[in-house]
Amino acid sequence: MARADFKGHPKVDQLINVVDNHFRSHESPQSTRVMIFSQYRHSVEEIVKCLKRTSDVVKPMGFVGQGSTSSKGLTQQEQLKVVSDFKAGGYNTLVCTSIGEEGLDIGEVDLIVCFDSQSSPTRMLQRMGRTGRARAVHKLQPKNK
Repeated sequence: MARADFKGHPKVDQLINVVDNHFRSHESPQSTRVMIFSQYRHSVEEIVKCLKRTSDVVKPMGFVGQGSTSSKGLTQQEQLKVVSDFKAGGYNTLVCTSIGEEGLDIGEVDLIVCFDSQSSPTRMLQRMGRTGRARAVHKLQPKNK
């Protein structure tokens, strides 16, 4: 049985701190938005669970594609609803796979967090460019010893 305070990888602790601090230090916390990108659906689910469990100011929602037969994702209608709710403030944090890089026009995002390292500069540019007026980009990586 897992402990209630167990978060998993140390990057999750850092991610929670970065996102929580963003909302607590923002002059208008209700008007700012955060997008977190992760390569894996399972990581998206875990990040959403941890953010919900550990922060009272973060309102996260997972955003994944339709998926294959082995993994159920969001239908296109569900995706549109999530984006609409995110823009309207129903959620202030969108945790997404690569689907969040493509075709979204969300100008209210002030913080983009890349949970997994990216070897492709093109993907990084897509992430920043698809979200509009991004002011800060954090790339969480283990510290070299």
